[in-house]
Amino acid sequence: MKKRIIFLVLAVCAIINLPAQQQFNVQNGTKTEFYDDLETAISKTAAGDTIYLPGGIIEVSSNITINKQLAMIGAGWDTDSIGGLNKTELRIKGATTANAGIIFRTGSDGSLLTGCELGSITLGLNTESNTIQNVTIWRNKTNGNVVLGAGTTNNIKNIFIKENYIVGAIDGQLASDCWINNNLIGCTYIGNNVSISIQNLNNSYIYNNVLYCSNYAFKSLKECFIENNFIVATYVNSYDNSVNNCSFNNNAFASSGISFPNGMNGTNTGTDNLINQETVKTFQVNDFTSPKNLVILDESPCKKAGTDGTDIGIYGGNTPYKAGAVPFNPHINKAFVSLRTDDGGSKLKVDITVSAQDR
Repeated sequence: MKKRIIFLVLAVCAIINLPAQQQFNVQNGTKTEFYDDLETAISKTAAGDTIYLPGGIIEVSSNITINKQLAMIGAGWDTDSIGGLNKTELRIKGATTANAGIIFRTGSDGSLLTGCELGSITLGLNTESNTIQNVTIWRNKTNGNVVLGAGTTNNIKNIFIKENYIVGAIDGQLASDCWINNNLIGCTYIGNNVSISIQNLNNSYIYNNVLYCSNYAFKSLKECFIENNFIVATYVNSYDNSVNNCSFNNNAFASSGISFPNGMNGTNTGTDNLINQETVKTFQVNDFTSPKNLVILDESPCKKAGTDGTDIGIYGGNTPYKAGAVPFNPHINKAFVSLRTDDGGSKLKVDITVSAQDR
């Protein structure tokens, strides 16, 4: 009986990430294997495998490279929403704050990344001709940029970026046919006192995001649909008028100085956009450091003002932002394990709550 109790404690400790050695679960169909570090786990995977990352700080020697179809599922990054457990955070070994990034190389088509806090996400290498499709980046926090391409020869398309908190910006590097929705997106400095939220995308759909860069919203977009976004930027089109043949519909702009579509170049069109929407009168909490703050106030004109009759911003659309950004797989909300058995030594009090969700 005591052996059974000890085994139970160890199993529960591994699940809820009590102080113990981290274990990385690699699943291939019905086959499951455990590894002591993430880099070894990735090297042992085959295309189509899933790696479950535990909560806590995961140290790696350098940025992680993925060159095969792989699903990486963390415990989540918002500690307020994962039952007080540790978030899954990737860091460079020996660094106290430097997050590790992830590089998807050619061969990683169909990969998934969800439930992690990390640095930048990059598709491709500067030394390769990059062909990458159908990668999904979902419910992560990136403290850097998301860059859809590297080098001079890129064939990047059908990339899905949804429900993330991107502290930096999205640089498409001329990627096409991408879907960018329900994200909180910051900006990156590109020189000449210019900061941008989203740039270098073709024929893509950008909808139900909150873009909080105060300088420029977009640069070098072509034939994109831009709908139901809340845009803080002073300027929509970049200083070089590089946004062309795009359709802007049902967006809300915080700036009162935007003249739309007259302020854009003549190739762009748009309808039903809202101007001069003050952030303090739009969101329940006027603070862009967390997506959970950005629920639309009932009295705001942005309420139910999207193209589909739902709210403008991240809580609108067919797949609204899920508060807490918890991954879709079953996860632990609460975990308590007593340090002592009962007087008979045969029972141990364990209280664990696990939630599953549709998406």
